[in-house]
Amino acid sequence: MKTQLMKAMMTSISEVVETMFFLPAEQEKESTVLETGLLDQAEADVASAALAFTGDISGRLVMMVPGNLLSEMTENFMGESDEKLTRELKYGTLKELLNMVCGNALRKLDSGHGFDLGIPEIVDEETVSSELPAVVIDVADAKIAAVLDIQN
Repeated sequence: MKTQLMKAMMTSISEVVETMFFLPAEQEKESTVLETGLLDQAEADVASAALAFTGDISGRLVMMVPGNLLSEMTENFMGESDEKLTRELKYGTLKELLNMVCGNALRKLDSGHGFDLGIPEIVDEETVSSELPAVVIDVADAKIAAVLDIQN
């Protein structure tokens, strides 16, 4: 089921980014957090958020987005210029992206039992194991990584 969920995550990220943020998204191959290069950018402003889920399969999804891409996504989502966007609005956009992606991906599994989603929260990328598998999506000359940490 983990493989199915990884594929669903990849598809969901593309769908949500293109539909809600009006940005082209291209799927890359599955990777690890370390291989994405986003940890190297940590000092250059990468925002991360996590969302726990429970159901037939339980765990958490962490999304990592470079700051410049998050600004562009927030501008598109809110319809405001970057000068008017606060850090909290950008974090809110990241949490909403995470919520939409995770909910959409879990719905695609169609287990018939449903899933419960927690509340998205901003996390430090250091809390994410660099060896975990990551779905990588190219968006506007940047990379979004979604890390799936399965508990059962």
